[in-house]
Amino acid sequence: MAHDLLQGSDEWLDGVLAGEISPSPAALATELEMAMQARLADAPHPDATEAAEASFRAVMDRLEGAADARRAAGVIAMVALLLLPPGVAQAQGVGHAVKLEGAALAAASSPVPPRRLGLFIGIERFDHSVFHALAYPTADAKSLASAYAQDGLVDPEDVVVITGADAPVTRARILEALEALARRNTRRDDVVFVGISTHGTLGRGDDGGVDQVLVTQDTRPFDDVYSSGVPVTELLERLAAFRSQRRVTLIAACNAGLGMSEGMQETWRRTKAVQAAPVVRASDATVTLFAAGPHQVAVEDAALGHDVYVHYFVQAMDDGDLNGDGAITVTEAHWSAAAKTFDHTSDNQLPQIRIDATGLDPIYLRNSPTERGLPVIWSYEPDEAWLTLLVDGQAKGRFPGPIAVQPGVRRLELQARPGVSPFASVTTVVGPGERLELGSVFAATWGLGLRGGARVPLGARGGNLGGATPALALSLRRGDPHWAGWGLTVDAAFEASDQRTPEGGAFGRQSAALTLGATRRLGAVGPIEAFAEAGLGALVLVRDLEGGAPERGLGPVARAAAGLRWPLGRSLDLEVAAQGRTTVLDSLQRGPVLVPEVGLGAGVSYRWLGAVGGD
Repeated sequence: MAHDLLQGSDEWLDGVLAGEISPSPAALATELEMAMQARLADAPHPDATEAAEASFRAVMDRLEGAADARRAAGVIAMVALLLLPPGVAQAQGVGHAVKLEGAALAAASSPVPPRRLGLFIGIERFDHSVFHALAYPTADAKSLASAYAQDGLVDPEDVVVITGADAPVTRARILEALEALARRNTRRDDVVFVGISTHGTLGRGDDGGVDQVLVTQDTRPFDDVYSSGVPVTELLERLAAFRSQRRVTLIAACNAGLGMSEGMQETWRRTKAVQAAPVVRASDATVTLFAAGPHQVAVEDAALGHDVYVHYFVQAMDDGDLNGDGAITVTEAHWSAAAKTFDHTSDNQLPQIRIDATGLDPIYLRNSPTERGLPVIWSYEPDEAWLTLLVDGQAKGRFPGPIAVQPGVRRLELQARPGVSPFASVTTVVGPGERLELGSVFAATWGLGLRGGARVPLGARGGNLGGATPALALSLRRGDPHWAGWGLTVDAAFEASDQRTPEGGAFGRQSAALTLGATRRLGAVGPIEAFAEAGLGALVLVRDLEGGAPERGLGPVARAAAGLRWPLGRSLDLEVAAQGRTTVLDSLQRGPVLVPEVGLGAGVSYRWLGAVGGD
């Protein structure tokens, strides 16, 4: 019946709530969910249950696509009435208004927060002797559920724990639990957290592909592993079909290869040296956490009473606010736990993360941000793993993962291992709440600088060229943090002034010089950086004498400069520099002339990213 009425005319749907109330679609969607659940509880036949669920899904899909909120609210109100147990409410007929009272009006008057759903599974006992018993999966599941439910937004009834205490934890039981969880997930912004602690192994699917398999109590080893366990790919595909776009999956299972077939063991041996990299790409908000990396054992620790990673993850759900914004995201909890797990296992177990997310990190495990928080520099790239980040000369942490730093002008350096000199350095400004990818911070840059100042010729011959001359210099620079402080520069300098000779004559002086050279960072005191430049090129000088023909000179020029640089922002620097320049001019009507000069200038430079360096 519900399906038939959903196909009714748009005019009838538009008239369902004609002026009676103006509720929000989100509030009526929640009311519909409540009505559906009430109807399901009374449904006498499986067909009625399936029809109610199908109706609900169809209405929710129409709600998301509807351009008119009143029209969408009318659709939901109609189906809510259809799904309520008989006698609670009834439609008055086509063309007549239907009035919602009581709970519907209350729901319409206040926003309803998304639900936070959880399913936590611990498997300690296994039917086949190949898979030895585990000590702490039950404790892992209960601790995760307890920590998750402590958040004020979690209804304890929405958190389910499955262990072998009451019945075997089989593949079928797990799939049934996932189906029940999917039915409770009715909104896109619900948070769904699934955690599983058990053995892990590898299996080959029907298509020949290799996949990690979660071992259930009834999993059969060797050639039957894939079909009798829960492949991770299957688990994630089932979760991807959920309505929620905020999903977290935590897998506390080793990848040591128990129970594999002989063919799989050979595949496992061939790929043992290959470390699968965490993936960061744009998609739905899905985070998958692995307690151990490829070919690593997920260690249980009797002193902790847990899988090591699970212990530290639960701990991080309370104290893992990495950037100090008042909230704890799933990635903050993971990287806090991963670093502690890595240290606890003497660098033998590195938990992994796979993120498919639109935006930054939409999944909060604790609270919501109350302030912008500290800037964070992050990297998940395999070739940047184990690098240490130094901030103003002090080690702040190791990659992969995020590292929080204090805002302001900071000297950032990368160190391959403790005790060796940094191989890359950059001075930059980091602001509160920023999230900066490591590759962009330590990327090659182009820079365009503009300095103004004055230059004075020296010596007797210099006196014939007049006194101080205003100068303007434009420079193009190429730098790379991996070049140990070196960079390339092309400098164009221009001068023009009216001068007087020692004898009292007047003349005009103009010059242009182009040099190619190098720049070098000398050191820094706080945010102020010292640098030096040197270059070789050519200079053209013109002197216009009163009553005479212009004198021209052309010759090679060498320049050197030293100065200070102060970052004003991520891309803008203030510079002050002293410069010396020597030119050999082969004309000026007097033959070769050596002209030394000194000058002082100040200006700004603008930087932008080029290709990432260090490849």
